[in-house]
Amino acid sequence: MNSFIDPKTVEERPNRFAFDRSFEGAPAAHGSFPKTRFTREEVAALERLAFEKGRQSVEAAAAQEVTAIARELLAQGKAQLDALTAERRRLLAESTDLALVVARKLSTRLNEVCPDAEVRAFLANCLSLLRDEPKLTIRIPGTAETLLAPAIEAEARAAGIAGAVRIEVRGAERPLLRLEWTQGAAEFDPAALSEAIEAEVRRFLEQADASFSPPPNE
Repeated sequence: MNSFIDPKTVEERPNRFAFDRSFEGAPAAHGSFPKTRFTREEVAALERLAFEKGRQSVEAAAAQEVTAIARELLAQGKAQLDALTAERRRLLAESTDLALVVARKLSTRLNEVCPDAEVRAFLANCLSLLRDEPKLTIRIPGTAETLLAPAIEAEARAAGIAGAVRIEVRGAERPLLRLEWTQGAAEFDPAALSEAIEAEVRRFLEQADASFSPPPNE
């Protein structure tokens, strides 16, 4: 039996592999391989890039933490400030009434020895004892001033109490943040205020008696 293969049948049969069977010449394209050697300049540039990315990441995390600390401080402080302001308004009304009562009781005496301008100055001095607004003092270490102070100020503005917040910078020996009230606000005492007004009344009357007493008879 003769085995005969028709060349036309072979040419028409589809190829099993689709790659080029021509091996003449150079490869059509070069493959992409990672670089294994770098110059000193390239290494330095890569180090700077990595350092900058790390710095930005650390600064972003620190900024978020600082903002969170400032927001928490201001939230606590604003709650205390609101409560103190409400109490102060009540005490202010009571103390103003007290000052007016004192002024009415002394009105005859004052009119006898003092001009109207001095009476008004005296009352203004008494009432000035009532005008001190409570302040929220936040003590921060000096090492945290650059980052924390602007964050606290921004949060205070956002909370609407920027004018009532005072930042006090202490040395590095105080690494922890501490929330405090100013002494006047923390120790606002109606009894102490009454004593201060009465002391002002006594001082004024003593000066008035010394200034307007008639000269001794010769």
